Amino acid sequence: MEEEPYPRQMGDASSHAVKLQQHLYDQMLAQSDFCDVTLSFSGVEMKAHWCVLVSCPYFQSLYNSGMTEKQAGKIYISIGKVAAVRTAITFLYTGTLQLTYGAVKDILEVADYLQIDDLKSACTSYLMAVDVNVSNCVHLCLLASLYDLDIYNKVFDYIRGHLPEVMKHEDTLSLTADSILEMLRDKSLNYVPVTDFYKFIIKWVEHDKKNRECHFESLFCELDLKRVPKEYLESTVETSPLVVSSDKCKVHVLNVKMKHMAGLLPNEANSDVILVVGGCGIGQLFHSFFAVPFLPISDIISINHVYGYVISENRWTELAPLPFSMRRPLVAFCNNTNSLYVYDASTGNIIDDNEAFMFKYCVTEKSWTTIHMTFLEPFRDITIQHILMVNKKMYIIASGRSVGAKSGTEPQWMVYLFSVSTDMQNCNVLIPLCARNMKTEVSTCIVEDRYIAVLCSKCGVQGSSRHKTRNVRFFLIDTRTLKQQEHSRGVKHEPYMFAIKNEVLLTKQGCYRYQKFDINTRRWTSGKDILIPHPLEEPSRSDFIYLTYQNELFVFGGKSGKSLLTSACKYDLEHRKWETLQDAPKAITNSGVVVATIPSHLVRCYIDCPHCKFVSVRSQATYQIDYPDDDPEEDEDLSYDDEDVYSDYWENEMYDEYGNIPDFDWF
Repeated sequence: MEEEPYPRQMGDASSHAVKLQQHLYDQMLAQSDFCDVTLSFSGVEMKAHWCVLVSCPYFQSLYNSGMTEKQAGKIYISIGKVAAVRTAITFLYTGTLQLTYGAVKDILEVADYLQIDDLKSACTSYLMAVDVNVSNCVHLCLLASLYDLDIYNKVFDYIRGHLPEVMKHEDTLSLTADSILEMLRDKSLNYVPVTDFYKFIIKWVEHDKKNRECHFESLFCELDLKRVPKEYLESTVETSPLVVSSDKCKVHVLNVKMKHMAGLLPNEANSDVILVVGGCGIGQLFHSFFAVPFLPISDIISINHVYGYVISENRWTELAPLPFSMRRPLVAFCNNTNSLYVYDASTGNIIDDNEAFMFKYCVTEKSWTTIHMTFLEPFRDITIQHILMVNKKMYIIASGRSVGAKSGTEPQWMVYLFSVSTDMQNCNVLIPLCARNMKTEVSTCIVEDRYIAVLCSKCGVQGSSRHKTRNVRFFLIDTRTLKQQEHSRGVKHEPYMFAIKNEVLLTKQGCYRYQKFDINTRRWTSGKDILIPHPLEEPSRSDFIYLTYQNELFVFGGKSGKSLLTSACKYDLEHRKWETLQDAPKAITNSGVVVATIPSHLVRCYIDCPHCKFVSVRSQATYQIDYPDDDPEEDEDLSYDDEDVYSDYWENEMYDEYGNIPDFDWF
């Protein structure tokens, strides 16, 4: 007997399913007698098949319940427009539909009521492709919230990032009081002027005053009136009928006015900001088949961020990044022109041809430019160690060897104080300070925006370790009279040097000793007390960034063991206590740091500000930069990349195989 062939699947299931679907759909369109249920909505009747309708949970529950609808063969739908219901029923037959933006809301209403999840998903996919803008974002947000659509987060983020523009549209007047209250309490929306919030609240209440006036008091008292200009507060806010009619609102205004009168509020036009520029941070893990087997460590990279710590608000903001990453930037700030000056001292820092490149960031114009500075006298091996801005004029402390030495003698290394011309083009030797060698260390600070204090340790041609006091020299330069005085008798080198009011202090963290130089008496005094104790948090912190402002010492980042830190704190030198501050946005060390007075509206944004997600700080700035190596490819790269990380490792040998963090020699 011949063996039966192996059975095979024959036919086209997909084609048959399409034909069957089309056959049922044609019956529905023709309102055929084969349809076994009637749908009634808004005075319209439409025949359909139970076998199709039960594919959605709403009709399935009616069919299974044995209610009147199943027995009578008639279903009443009491929600939705006729066109929207027809579209929903058609979708159950075909699985497709033609959507327009104007019809989405009506279709979503029916799809949600009838529990047709695939139809809701189709509407969501359509809305995902819609270009979100200021005009439609509130409408989309309300739809997403009402019907629990996946686009809610996307649209809500857009609203938060464009709030000043969004609040000008009529759609926002449909927001609930709770939604507005949530926005007012959201600190990340600090970039929105308080006056804009105030105007919107007034407009929102007036839109439906009868029902909304009861909410005005709670909304108004959430406004941070300290950020409202004093003139606007008195001329507009205080005289508003809605404010006048509420005792609680009047007290809220009065409290802020009293603080203005007592001088307890900072100038609303400007903010004092500590700028933390560049330095070193932690990058991503190495992902190279070549590096991974023997470098299981995090890479330490130079960074290009310019962070700002807003002192009065204990928060961080960000300015436009540096033109490129800098491992050791030197910085100065001119309040008169709102300009940040940055010199990259991380790559050898030896100037050729007596020309130095410096970068200038104009805060108000948000522009980076290059400054070419020429050292007018011929020098060899110029090394810039500090740049200072004193009374609107820039000074540079640098070392070098003068070419103008007598013939037959080797030019001697010296530390010089240079003055920079007003146009920032030329550097002139102002004062030669002292002889130096390869081990000489130079510290400096500014006193009363007039004096430059310079401490040089391990001075001299040889830099002998014997007779340490002879190798430490202290100079005080009066920038008004251009006179230099040396007060080196008895002074000793300490790691930390800073100025408080009219005094220069030298100390070491956690050490029972300090020295103090009084500008008025021109004398050194010693103290046996801990001027700066170890921080309560991370007491082993080292290599941190520090700066004094008024009577407080601010400490950012640094490292503990082999780990870089994000934590920040300040020490009140008058009351002798530490206070924890908001963490820095990134683990940092070796950054340049300077205090700047900046227009308040330019530092409103928080880190991770919703506005900056759409308009980044980099995209707001212009970069007209000449690079020292004149490499056009480098001009296009304003940040680091993986190749930079690898070359830093191999060429500079910054890493050791046992830890994550290189050991920096700071002092």
